[in-house]
Amino acid sequence: MKKLPELSIFFPFWNEEKNIEQVVKKAIPVAGEIAEKWEIIMVDDGSSDSTLEIAKKLAKEHENLRAITHKPNRGYGAALREGFTNARYKYIVFNDGDLQFDFSEVKNFLEKIDTADIVIGYRKIRKDHPTRHLLM
Repeated sequence: MKKLPELSIFFPFWNEEKNIEQVVKKAIPVAGEIAEKWEIIMVDDGSSDSTLEIAKKLAKEHENLRAITHKPNRGYGAALREGFTNARYKYIVFNDGDLQFDFSEVKNFLEKIDTADIVIGYRKIRKDHPTRHLLM
C-alpha cells in the first residue's frame, strides 16, 4: 500500500468522554500506516463532561495530536467547519467520535484517491440505541 505524503484526521466530539481516548488511540496506528506525515485534530464542541480535558491530555502525550474547543456548543456543522479549517495537510479524513465506525476501514479508501475528488464511506448497520429509530 502506497502511503499518502500527508494527512489531517479530525474527529468532532460532543460529550464523548467514554469514547474519545479509544477513538484517538485506534486512529494513531492507522495514521502512521497510511501517511508519512499526519495529524489528528480533536474538535470538542462545547462538551459538558470531561471530553476536552481528555483531549488536552492526549495532545500533551503525542506531538501529532491537537485539541480545539468551542464554548458553548455550536453544533455538528460548526465542529466540522472547525476541523476542515484547522487541517494543515492536503488530504483530510474526518469521522464521528462515537465509535460507530472502525477507523481502520479508511485504508480501503486509499485506492480510490487517485481517481476521485472525494471518497465517502458509510455504515449500513449502525450501533444506535433502539429509541433513535423511533425518534427519526
